[in-house]
Amino acid sequence: MVASTYLYSQVTLESGKGIEKLIKSHALKNNVINSKMEERFINPARPDEIVKELFHDNSDVLNEFSSQFSKELLEFAEVFSEAYKKHLELNHLIKNTENKQKAYVSGFTYLLLDNLLTSVKLFIMGYAIPSGNLMRQVIESVALATLCSLKDKIRISTKQK
Repeated sequence: MVASTYLYSQVTLESGKGIEKLIKSHALKNNVINSKMEERFINPARPDEIVKELFHDNSDVLNEFSSQFSKELLEFAEVFSEAYKKHLELNHLIKNTENKQKAYVSGFTYLLLDNLLTSVKLFIMGYAIPSGNLMRQVIESVALATLCSLKDKIRISTKQK
């Protein structure tokens, strides 16, 4: 599903002979890519190729993901939309509170929704590792929002042993 981009190595810059074929065969053999993936080779010594890669839209990857998982994407969008509406209700309820701990609940809820949407978008674009890193932050935001929602004031011990 991921469009693969390969940087030319120093060997490629010097020899330039058949390196694309060698990299592709290595990537296919090690399941880094499959034969349906788009491949792009860029030369990092050329600024124009770097800029072109930075703005590549990955539309082939997005279209493939959408065709394979359209039902799941729609389900995610519906559930996310409901969660955001609940966040707005929560935000309205605690909008004028003097209790910072309760205000943090709204802040962490917004953060988890923002990170969740970005994580799913990165995953759809084929960036599984950054997506996973953001998903970890989603889980941390859930934990912190839950902690801050306690009725009692949170006390953090600062005494060292």
